[in-house]
Parts: sequence; structure tokens; C-alpha cells
Amino acid sequence: MRERIPERVVHAKGAGAFGYLEITHDISKYCKAAIFNQVGRRLRSPFASPLERIPERVVHAKGAGAFGYLEITHDITKYCKAAIFNQVGKKTPLAIRFSTVWPHKEFPLIPVGRLVLDRNPKNYFLEVEQIAFCPANLVPGVEPSPDKMLQGRLFSYSDTHRHRLGPNFVQIPVNCPYKARVATYQRDGFMTVTNNEEGAPNYFPNSFSGPVDHPKYKEHVTQASGDVDRWNSGDEDNFSQPGNFYKVITGLSREI
Repeated sequence: MRERIPERVVHAKGAGAFGYLEITHDISKYCKAAIFNQVGRRLRSPFASPLERIPERVVHAKGAGAFGYLEITHDITKYCKAAIFNQVGKKTPLAIRFSTVWPHKEFPLIPVGRLVLDRNPKNYFLEVEQIAFCPANLVPGVEPSPDKMLQGRLFSYSDTHRHRLGPNFVQIPVNCPYKARVATYQRDGFMTVTNNEEGAPNYFPNSFSGPVDHPKYKEHVTQASGDVDRWNSGDEDNFSQPGNFYKVITGLSREI
């Protein structure tokens, strides 16, 4: 029995496949991340089935984002500086609440690209069960919002991977980068599948050209103030928005 790793419990259990994201729409006015700046660009990656609503089959999953994002334009975090400052002493605005689905009539979906799945996993455990996605893995130009659920997951996902897969889960082939090597000061431990950095030092700073932080990709400064307290949430309206959402879905989705 000890040959098995801990199964996924809280985090989603589902199918997985391999393919690529093909950018079909120019969204440079919404996002400055370089990966979205060229129509036709293909980003190869494994995919765990992301869900929007409840699809009849996994292949019908929409792949929509569940969380809000910061709007970063010319190095100014417009979202945080306006929204957080104006919300001091108030309840969390719906815009950054994970539980809220905004009506598409008022907030139309913005297409980005299409997910093309072109290969099934050759070994389910090797290529799916060991996949270690984490919302904290962000490319330059994308930063997390203050959503409480997201802030918790930024830590909990990688912490879960360390428990399930070991501290070196980023070395596992399905998780490691394609065009760069994993460069850390971490040594030994479970799932060390590389050369363990051979004789490179495990301390920082050093004079051996070890990895260093890149200040260009530092997170933007955000403003936050106010009191942290508990309040009675009994008067919150937790039913109107789910009710409106239920009205727009039909068929099997309602029954489920």
C-alpha cells in the first residue's frame, strides 16, 4: 500500500490530456502578457479539465477563468489602487468574489483562444496524476486579485503538491519547463530526478553565478489599509445571484 502517493482530496479529480492553446483573438488592450500578444501563437501544455458550469462531457468544458485579475497598464495597478482604496470599511465588492458569476449580457465574455487536445496520456499516473498546477505560477503581465479564495489557493496548491509529490515536484517531467531548466537552491529530498545541481552551492548570495531574483518581474505595489475583524454575515444575500444563474441554465445542468 505504501507504493501509492496520497490521492487528490480537496483539489479536483478529473481527466487530463495534452495539447496546446492557440491564440485566436488580440487581447493586448486587456493584458500585457507577451504570450497573448500574437494571434496564431500556440502554447503547448498539459491540461486538466477546467470547468465552467457543469458540462455534459469533459470535452465540452469552457476553460473560463474563475478568479478576477489585476488590470496592469503602464506599470500601474489600476484595479487595486482604485478598488481597494474605495472599499476600506466596506464589504468585499462582488467583482473580486469567487462565488459571483457576472451576467454575460452586462459583461460579455472576451474570447482569447481555443484549446486543442491532440494526445492522450501514455501513462495516467506519470502524466496526469503528477501534474502540479498552481495559480501562483503566473507569467509576467498577469497578477492575482485580492479575492480571498484565490489568495488562499496561491499557497495551498503548492503546499499540497509538496505533500503529494515531494518538495521537488517541479523537476518531474510533466511539470518542468520546456525551454529552461529548474534552477533553485533546493537540494536532496523526495522526487529529485535531476542531477541535484551537482556541486553547485545551496546558499545565496554566492560567487558561482547561481540563480538570482529578477527585479523586472517583481509584483506591483498595491495599497491596503483598514481593520481586520469579524462580522455577522447573516444579512448577506446569498441567493439572488445563484438564482439568476439557475434561470439561465437549462436541461441536464439544472437537474445536476
